[in-house]
Amino acid sequence: MERLVECGGCDQQFRIDEDVIVRSKKFYPGERRGQGLQSFQRAPLSGNNMAGGMKPTRYTNSNNPEQLEPTSPQHTIAGIFGVVIMAFTALILLFSGNPGSSFASMTFENKLVLSSFVSLLGFILLVYANPRARWKAGLVGLVLAAGVVCIPFFGDEAVFVPDRDLMAISDTARTNSEQKTEPQDPTQILRERYNTKSLEEEKQRLVEAGSNKKVFGIYLTEVMGRNKYMVRDYLIRETGANYSSYLYPRGDETYLMVLTGVEILQEELVKIANRLGEVEAVHPEISVIVVRVDNNQFISGSVDKLNDSSDIAFYELNRQELKSIDLDRVESAVIRLADAEPKVFRNDITKLLIELLNKPGVTFHGSLSRALLKWAEDPIPAAAAGLITLQQYASSSSPVSEDLVALVTKAKRPEAIPTIVELWVERPVIWDSYLGKFGASTEPFLLEKLSSDQAPLRRSAVKILGEVGTAASIPALREILVGAEPETRVLVERAIQQIEKR
Repeated sequence: MERLVECGGCDQQFRIDEDVIVRSKKFYPGERRGQGLQSFQRAPLSGNNMAGGMKPTRYTNSNNPEQLEPTSPQHTIAGIFGVVIMAFTALILLFSGNPGSSFASMTFENKLVLSSFVSLLGFILLVYANPRARWKAGLVGLVLAAGVVCIPFFGDEAVFVPDRDLMAISDTARTNSEQKTEPQDPTQILRERYNTKSLEEEKQRLVEAGSNKKVFGIYLTEVMGRNKYMVRDYLIRETGANYSSYLYPRGDETYLMVLTGVEILQEELVKIANRLGEVEAVHPEISVIVVRVDNNQFISGSVDKLNDSSDIAFYELNRQELKSIDLDRVESAVIRLADAEPKVFRNDITKLLIELLNKPGVTFHGSLSRALLKWAEDPIPAAAAGLITLQQYASSSSPVSEDLVALVTKAKRPEAIPTIVELWVERPVIWDSYLGKFGASTEPFLLEKLSSDQAPLRRSAVKILGEVGTAASIPALREILVGAEPETRVLVERAIQQIEKR
């Protein structure tokens, strides 16, 4: 301290005192792990208050922290987000001309506004994300933005603007009436009114493919946006149409549903469409049915009353739910009724449950069977419908609900025995109790399996014969006693004793 020294850089002499000493906290290498510190100078810059009013000489400019520090996370995220939104929007706009795409019903002007906004946002994010190279980032952003904005100009315009088209049609009709020209073909007027171009193209496609199936158009009006896909699924499910059937927008809450690959008659299709609301017109010449949709049917009843079996409205509300075109609501109603006592509307609810068993698209056959086991007074109609469903499961080797098998066996109809036997052969331990409920009618099928090389199946056949067999089974049972394993021998002897006692 107080010593006179000379600067080795500028030859300036000064005295060491408190004015020239810069104090900072001492730390050793390794104590601070921040990688950003490696870019800064080791010694701090001196202040401006030098002894004697001297100003220090600086040979280099101070480091700019923004240029030296690593890129911050918010800059990285902004850059990624800017590129992603422009790329994602570009992909959607590229396929916006295809039916069913996200922007299929958007006009060209709206597409241009959307692409411009996304491009501007992406450009700003890219420039913000690159503080060290803003010019390069801006150039890349301009190129990407230009690509996104240009896509609507080259995309297909697949939008039908009903007001404009109807105005054009009305203007044409007015001009023709003023000029007293010949009247147009009524069929052509209907085609223009409902814009059936897509319907006619699908008809032509089926004719060229040599298909005998039909194509129909359901012109839906007053359809709320949240219900349109439910209506579409219902029509495809009930008519058996191909899944390529499409819902074309035709203005505010108006759609043309083109059903392709239909095999039913138009009269049946009218009945199916009538459940959506009110059929206002049928045009066989252009294969179009006009339906005004009742959106109130998509609103379920009170949740409290639907779940409270003690409430008087429980059965009425759930009966109405069984008629819904929404299968999720139908399934919930079936589950609720399966757990409730059949007090009122028993015949009506049983009839609806039986109809649901063989409806296309229904997969909750276990719940339906459980409900019918409780609600059906006469088991024969329910068992007949259940047998059709059970045969479909057996032919496809799909898992079968035990409630469905119980429903079929409840009526003890002989025509159900081959299907139950088929299930029993696959899993004898599970289905032997249900096969035994058919009584002596199963004896011929059981005798055939006594010589099976599958021990579980052979033992199960012996067990069931002991319960339902007649004296005609005794010789066959005695034959397998020879060389039988101890467990089978015990089962055979017990079965013979049971038959002889009867």
